[in-house]
Order: sequence, then C-alpha cells, then structure tokens
Amino acid sequence: DEVEVIRKSDCNPAFYNIITPNGDGINDKFVVGNIEEYPGTALEIWDRWGNRIYQNGSYDNSFSLQAQGKDTGVYYYLVTFGPNFSGDNRTQSGFFQLFK
Repeated sequence: DEVEVIRKSDCNPAFYNIITPNGDGINDKFVVGNIEEYPGTALEIWDRWGNRIYQNGSYDNSFSLQAQGKDTGVYYYLVTFGPNFSGDNRTQSGFFQLFK
C-alpha cells in the first residue's frame, strides 16, 4: 500500500482573481483553494461601491456571481479563516475581476 504524504505548505489557501461565469465549469465561482482544510472560514464580498453583496460564515466555494446577476467589474473580498488555520494572519483580503 502507498501512503501519500501531504506537506502543510500544500494545504495553504490559494486565491484566484478572475471569474468568468460562462457555465464552462472553469472559473465560474469564487474559489479559495484548499478551503476544505479550514472549516468555518467566513467570506464577505463587496462591489465597487462598497455594498456588501455576499456573506457566509462557513464558505464552501459555492458563490456564483452569475447566479447573483452581477455586472462585469471589480469586487473585493475578506476571508476570515476558521479555527484550524495556523498561519500568521487569520484574514486575507483582496479583489477579483468578473468577466462575462
């Protein structure tokens, strides 16, 4: 039997800054890579005018801007990692662009 060893660095969260919700299954949703390693991670998203358009206290990579009917443009996020996160910063903020 083989045993796969996963280094902790392989489980670091990854952020992607382009969303193209065209239904092809690629970049259709806001995804935080390896989020399954940090249950209880919260996500908030704002539009370019500062209106919060999404909030979830236990994010699971399911948010689709296409389903929300949002316009092409820049959106901002704040991720607050769950209790299993052992990194230096418990939050990560940034932006992504939505292209239709």
